[in-house]
Amino acid sequence: MTRAARALLAASPLLWLFVPLRQAVESRMALHMLVQLPLLLAAGWAAAAWWPRWPAAWAMRFDAQGLASATFASAVLAFWMIPAALDAALLAPAVATLKFLSWWLAGLLLPGDHRRLGAVPASFFLGKRPGCW
Repeated sequence: MTRAARALLAASPLLWLFVPLRQAVESRMALHMLVQLPLLLAAGWAAAAWWPRWPAAWAMRFDAQGLASATFASAVLAFWMIPAALDAALLAPAVATLKFLSWWLAGLLLPGDHRRLGAVPASFFLGKRPGCW
């Protein structure tokens, strides 16, 4: 991915400040779950390139095996798949902010995470058998 494309992807959460676009996507749960949420995750992933040392320094102190990042990302995914959580994000700006930040942060933590996971945790979180890498 080129540097410009990565910058555009990292800045994509700014699209949701455009209220008609956000309302169009959030008005249908399928679009909400299949467009907005993955785009927020991808934006965090792309933003991780701008802080190449930060995830590594954080990983050495707290998340050496990648389990904390993978668990956080799994919890974010599981929580925001609950329809009532998405409905709450539509009704309360604070919950909507939490949605945006949690998905973006999960994407920010994941680039280094998948490389640090061992074979068994990777098979649990990523659904791949050990030896299929």
